[in-house]
Amino acid sequence: MEKIMKRIVFTMVTLSFVGLCSVPRSWAVTDDQFLALQKEVQSLEQEHQQDQAEIQALKDQQGQTEQKTEEIKKTADKAVEVASQVQPAMQSVNTEVKVPVENHNFVLAGDAEFQYTNQGGGNKSHGSYGLADFAPVFLYRANDKVLFEAGFDTSIDNSSITLQSPNNGATSGNSGYSTTFNLTFATIDYLFNDYATLVAGEMLLPLGTYSERGAGWLNKLPDDPMSRSLLIGTGVGAQVRGSKAIGNNGSMVTYAVYSANGGHTIDGTSSSTTFDGANTIQNFDTSGNRTNMNRTPSEGGRIGWFYPWKPHYDIELGLSGQTGEWNTDGKLWQAGVIDAAVHVSPYFETKGEYIYTGQETTDLGTIHPQGWWLQSGFKMSFFNWDVPLIPSTELVFRYDTVNYGIGDLTSTPKNARRFQPGIVYYITNTLWLEGSYEKIFYGDGVPSDNQWIAQLSYGF
Repeated sequence: MEKIMKRIVFTMVTLSFVGLCSVPRSWAVTDDQFLALQKEVQSLEQEHQQDQAEIQALKDQQGQTEQKTEEIKKTADKAVEVASQVQPAMQSVNTEVKVPVENHNFVLAGDAEFQYTNQGGGNKSHGSYGLADFAPVFLYRANDKVLFEAGFDTSIDNSSITLQSPNNGATSGNSGYSTTFNLTFATIDYLFNDYATLVAGEMLLPLGTYSERGAGWLNKLPDDPMSRSLLIGTGVGAQVRGSKAIGNNGSMVTYAVYSANGGHTIDGTSSSTTFDGANTIQNFDTSGNRTNMNRTPSEGGRIGWFYPWKPHYDIELGLSGQTGEWNTDGKLWQAGVIDAAVHVSPYFETKGEYIYTGQETTDLGTIHPQGWWLQSGFKMSFFNWDVPLIPSTELVFRYDTVNYGIGDLTSTPKNARRFQPGIVYYITNTLWLEGSYEKIFYGDGVPSDNQWIAQLSYGF
């Protein structure tokens, strides 16, 4: 603006000067000079009008900015006022309700089974509803580091019961049922870091993977492999377990190292067998030595390797073992297990274990009970058939064998092998209808057995 005013003054002065200079000649300005000066003045006026318009636009923009600033200030003041009213109300609610945070860290899981059995062969009997089982698992998280878990097993088994005769002598009972309630496991877990967890209490022992991953509802056949009876399933003690990733493809190494009460003698001796009043049975008890009938605890552990090469395609291999005394004479019991599992696509899996044990005795030296099992499953949804029931069906087959290492048992033959085809119908992902046919062949000239088993299983 100041520049324009200077140019106007300069032009007027120049115009006056020109006029004065022209007085001696004619006291007049030529037409060309006048037109040129007129154009210069018009140009300066247009520039002045443009500057005025720009100045007005800046004033308008400044006014809008001030208005928005005032609106934002009013909104902020209102928010502060609302917050000042809400905070005391929330404090009052928290004080009155007092909801314990721990309630959100409790989970009830587990499974239930209902079974029908029809036996034939050497153990002929009528078909019956032989088993109803309920196995809840309680999980509690105290904080980020401390966990507690406990599993119970309650079952009703239709079998004979013992009655008392008038002279208080035991006699064979009538047909009835018995109810059992057992603590399966109960542990306190402390998470040291991402690679190590301390577990203490009544533990599921990591001898193979079946006890932790395949028993109960997770088993796709209604009963356990025969060779699993050679192992100790649980024990009171402590262990450290964890895993370490290898690379970025999901592969890892898992480990577990533990000390626990081992198996124990039934009659207090180091003999290989004893009597239950009628039959010769093994003297070694696999119940985890809750009666402290050995001198020192046992030690054991497992190391495993898991390798996935793409989704639903993976392999896992594991090696585990346990050793320790099984009686007060210092006799040793040892076990070694090789386990493997393979998944090929979402439709096919196979897994199994090889079990080898050694038991020192006073009458037979060291005996070596052993066995193995292999189980495969194939899901019919692979074919994508539009047929009722088929897409929800899985075909299962297991072959297992056991050698008890003792040839003079009367209740159980030394050798047994079993063929067991089965089928699983998935009513839902957690409600299964299972069925299987078993054909069992014994050694020592004992007749073979067969039976049908149907089971309804539910996991929650």
